Amino acid sequence: MDWIKELLVATEDLESPKSYYYWAALATISAVVGKRVYLNRGGVYNLYPNIYVFLISKKSGLRKGVPVNMAKKLTHDVGTVRVIDGQNSVQGMIKELGKIYTTPKGHVIKEAEGFLITGEFASFMLQDGTNFSLTTLTDLYDTQYHEQGFKKRLSTQDEISLKNPCISGLFASNETHFFDVIPKNAISGGFLARTFCIYEEKRNAFNSLTKAQTKKIDYNKIVRYLEELSKVTGEFRLAPKAVETYDKWYYDFVGQESDDDTGTDERIGDNILKAAMLISLARDSDLVIENQDIVEAIEKSMEAFAGMRRLLFSGTGDPKSVKATAYKSTMSMLLGAPGFEVSRRKVLLKAAGSFGPYDLDEVIENFLQSKVLVIEKRGGETYYRLKEWVIERHKKLNKDGEERVN
Repeated sequence: MDWIKELLVATEDLESPKSYYYWAALATISAVVGKRVYLNRGGVYNLYPNIYVFLISKKSGLRKGVPVNMAKKLTHDVGTVRVIDGQNSVQGMIKELGKIYTTPKGHVIKEAEGFLITGEFASFMLQDGTNFSLTTLTDLYDTQYHEQGFKKRLSTQDEISLKNPCISGLFASNETHFFDVIPKNAISGGFLARTFCIYEEKRNAFNSLTKAQTKKIDYNKIVRYLEELSKVTGEFRLAPKAVETYDKWYYDFVGQESDDDTGTDERIGDNILKAAMLISLARDSDLVIENQDIVEAIEKSMEAFAGMRRLLFSGTGDPKSVKATAYKSTMSMLLGAPGFEVSRRKVLLKAAGSFGPYDLDEVIENFLQSKVLVIEKRGGETYYRLKEWVIERHKKLNKDGEERVN
């Protein structure tokens, strides 16, 4: 059962962007499985699939609250998760995590596991001040370093000890409020590097909701599956092909120069593996990360990375520079590819967070209008191929010693 794919079909006519539902679903799985599953990282440390997801809209009105409420309902109905929602301070959250908790369904949680979920992150930050809150959330995210517990002295001088903490989070905000709590001069503090920032500018569709919807989320079916996942324990295994795909991406990526100020490019490898674990669990509970899981995790994680950069560029950067990078990179890949053809997936993976799918779409549309390339779909993949006149011109320029891509 790949319930995330079923969920995306059930919500394809709704206004909330598809990416919001997708990442809200992964955050839900993360909260349900906690630290009961892990991936051994070369004998150095165990990586757990807890994640932070931040749904961000360019402006209000993209219906972020609907997928957030979906995740809240699912975790509540499963009945094994400590859900911390509404308006909270981080100090209040720490106090809550330090308590033995019994869910409404009678499940007892003795360790500091919790799912932080809020439709407006700014309200979650009310009492503490930005620096304290972000630092604490950053510390708690790295659950592999707190096997022996986590201690925090609060402003009241009370010392709270958290037993084996494991925190997942699903937050939402619009662009303005996001920068209220995470100012641009604080983006390098580590919080963003640990967070999947899902930045969207447009609604998925227009739907007045004046008529009953024919497609609906099957909550009962999803809850039954999540209940089974909550019982799964053990170590993940990477299939050989998955190792090959991840290693190829990893060494290509780390070998590139980066101007990332958030530190995301230093941590994205672990984040991709966290996402792969969750994607695998949405498909099956056998604790095997298959090649398809790694491929999807790389694609979705790199899209999120590109979206975060788009968000950070939107206020002080020049969006034209992003499009220029997308143009030059895409053309360079086409000119250097066998047969002068390249897949959309390969372009986005090679983008390494420099640009995202929206930027690529604009470039491809420009190329189509200029009659530079053709698009083909084969085996579920989209391919771009340069037209013959462009190839001939490129060969002539190379022959004349005038190599250039623009």
